[in-house]
Amino acid sequence: MPDGKEILCYEFKCRGKDNENVIVYINAGTAMEEQIYILLQSDGGTLVM
Repeated sequence: MPDGKEILCYEFKCRGKDNENVIVYINAGTAMEEQIYILLQSDGGTLVM
């Protein structure tokens, strides 16, 4: 979070429409989406966008 406070979230590991790995964080109190990360994986490692 920009203000430095933690938020209790559920984490979901999913597949995107182009079959990429995606992690979605949903706020446990409000059920609102907090963050989405797309994981780009290669032989050299994983890039989180």
